[in-house]
Amino acid sequence: MRDADMEAYHEYVTARMHRLRRFGYLICGSWHTADDLVSTVLYKLYRQWGKVSALENVDAYVRRMLVRTWARRVAPAVAAGVQHEGHARGLDRRHVRV
Repeated sequence: MRDADMEAYHEYVTARMHRLRRFGYLICGSWHTADDLVSTVLYKLYRQWGKVSALENVDAYVRRMLVRTWARRVAPAVAAGVQHEGHARGLDRRHVRV
């Protein structure tokens, strides 16, 4: 990644970290799990930053990444009958607007 891209990525993450964590919490219902989810998505975002930064609405793209990453984590467990924190509290993907 070029220095300019790295700086732009750092600025984006710094400016939006609080909102991303809060959105992650709304998805999964746990601050610790939300932190893990956001970390995973930020790593993916870093790898794709050159492409993603050119999008018209980066925030919407990142929120979609959060929801899809969570869904990929939860879907196998739900199929196996395991309850996640978010599901136990009545939160699921139908209640999250992207």
